[in-house]
Amino acid sequence: MVSLAAAWEGVDSRRSEGADEYELERPSVMPSKEPVMTIKTEEGDVIDCVHIYAQPAFDNPLLKDHVIKTKPKGLEVTKELLPQSHGAGIKNQRRCPQGTVPILRQLTNGHNALNIPPSYSTNANAISNSEDYREFAAVRGQYASEVLGAVGNLNIWKPEVEPNEYSASRIIVLSGTSDGQLYQDHILAGWIVFPSKFSDSQPRFYTHWQANGTAGCFNLDCPGFVQVSPKQVFGGSLPASAYKKIQIHIFVGIFKDEHGNWWLQFNQDPIGYWPGSLFPYLSSGANSTEWGGEILNTRPGGNRSTTQMGSGHPWFEGFRSAAYISSMRYVDRDDEKQQLQVVNVDSITPFVTNEGCNQAAYYGNDDWMHRHLFFGGTHNNSTCS
Repeated sequence: MVSLAAAWEGVDSRRSEGADEYELERPSVMPSKEPVMTIKTEEGDVIDCVHIYAQPAFDNPLLKDHVIKTKPKGLEVTKELLPQSHGAGIKNQRRCPQGTVPILRQLTNGHNALNIPPSYSTNANAISNSEDYREFAAVRGQYASEVLGAVGNLNIWKPEVEPNEYSASRIIVLSGTSDGQLYQDHILAGWIVFPSKFSDSQPRFYTHWQANGTAGCFNLDCPGFVQVSPKQVFGGSLPASAYKKIQIHIFVGIFKDEHGNWWLQFNQDPIGYWPGSLFPYLSSGANSTEWGGEILNTRPGGNRSTTQMGSGHPWFEGFRSAAYISSMRYVDRDDEKQQLQVVNVDSITPFVTNEGCNQAAYYGNDDWMHRHLFFGGTHNNSTCS
């Protein structure tokens, strides 16, 4: 077993005498928000390295006196779950210095500019019959008791996307169904192609989160996520797979540690966390997890969109052609070992909103890809409405 904590390389871990070994001491005077260093990547992104205690999270009133946790507590991940690293935006030799975190400069904001519904429905048919223009090809795990996260390997592609739309592959943890129709809290992470937000058509690492049914936030668009890694950047560009050739994937994990915080892992790097105090429903755990693809279809000019999901090829073409998510597992607590663990998903159901567009998901289990799914397709075909 490989401890997630062992992957943590550490920030400037100054601690006062008797301080919690997981905490990074707050400075007596909060640092300036001015960048300590600026990096321009090979892909043309401009990234500012800011002091770890000057990051946007501390603009949230709920986190005014928050003390940063330097690493997650309690979860172990088996070696076969950790793929070869494909960095998001910053090559290892160009990472931010220890004690700082990277923030992508964006030409546009795009935060809910497209009036994207913030919540995720409990019912696929309810979405297809509503004004929610998102479409999904995914699978969901439903649990008798709350679980503590989800992990998987996400295959990266560069689908064609219409202006003002997006295409994504992601993992989600969800909770809260007080009205029987919508999950009130969610955290998701994966890759996205979103031209109107990032001003290009590159696949990029992204997150989206929502608390108590309020408007959701992409990446760092609103304060809440506490980053601890100097290596990975939200919105950082990613390499894409090639049709019938090399396949690239990233390991993504979202899990609640023993401190009650929801941590985000990218490959072997625990990037940071959302403090559990932000979420009224996810505070104790998730009652659903989801793996799969998502697009925003605005039906431009009243016509069906040409935006592709996944690779743009249907799920039944399989490996090297269709997009996949492999090693799908959920996170739970092993009471006997008194630690968190990843567990195979035994009971999952499809969550598909438009099967006529070849976006149906296939999922299976084998010794190579473990529990996995293939998904994707395009609206530009005769069976799609």
